[in-house]
Amino acid sequence: MSVQDFAELYDCKYDLSTNRTVVIDTRPEVEYAICSLPKTTSSSPLYPLRNQLTVLDIPLSTMLSSPDAVPESADIVFICRRGQDSQVAAAALAKAGRRRVKDVIGGLEAWSRDVDPTFPTY
Repeated sequence: MSVQDFAELYDCKYDLSTNRTVVIDTRPEVEYAICSLPKTTSSSPLYPLRNQLTVLDIPLSTMLSSPDAVPESADIVFICRRGQDSQVAAAALAKAGRRRVKDVIGGLEAWSRDVDPTFPTY
C-alpha cells in the first residue's frame, strides 16, 4: 500500500467500524526506540478516533520465527524503516496462508518525506 493510503488509514479516514487493523512495525527494538508512530489506544486524548487501529512493535526476526504472534482476526499492515523488512514480513505471512496482509511502500522514510516532515529519520 502507498504511504498516502496508509496515512488515510492511520488518520481513520476509512471506516474501521467493521474491521480491526493492526499496524506492525518490524524494525529491531533499537531502531524502534529511536522513533516510532504513536501507540494508539481508545483512551488516548490525542487520537480518540483510533480505537480500531492498534500499533504493535514486533521485530521481523520474531515475526518470522513466531508468525502466531500476529493476530489472526485483523487486517495486518506492516511498516519498517524503508519498506524492505515489511515486504518480507508481508510475503512470509501471505505464504503462510494469511490473506489480509499489506506493507507500506517506502516505510517510515516515505512517511517522513511525503506525509509528516516532522517525523524523525535516522
